[in-house]
Amino acid sequence: MKFEQFAAKRIFKERDSLITTLFLLPGLRVSELVSIDVKHFNEDEGSLTIIGKGNKERKLVLTPKIIRALENYKPARQKILQKRNRTEEPALFISEKQGKRLTRRAVELIIEEIAREAGVRAMQLLLLQKKGNATYFDSPMQTNFTSTVTIYCRVTRTLSH
Repeated sequence: MKFEQFAAKRIFKERDSLITTLFLLPGLRVSELVSIDVKHFNEDEGSLTIIGKGNKERKLVLTPKIIRALENYKPARQKILQKRNRTEEPALFISEKQGKRLTRRAVELIIEEIAREAGVRAMQLLLLQKKGNATYFDSPMQTNFTSTVTIYCRVTRTLSH
């Protein structure tokens, strides 16, 4: 089963599916995910501007998978913003309860929960992200890059099955 399929089973599945897609496929950092505003998408060019380390901008070409996840999320996001009377919210990723930008920790928790549900361990999650492969591995992988995991997501402990 693919990692994103576990995101699709969640309450706010549209948002969580887009988060996992952007986290795994192009390998965005959590800090990059939370800083994305709707205006960073250029639908004419088919690109997304990412603000990375050192406030450096880079363009990400949107794949069909990212475009589908975004198109599925947009109506759900708009519905929440209208319900919360926050239609001017610039953040792409918002909370369901308040309609405000998700914090870095909130995104980390979403990714951790999906990983736990999928039975993905911390090192596997890092390797999945680095490879841009959203299919998880069945057996634990041995590696000494535990400290690197915190750069991408605070999954510093091995997640239980």
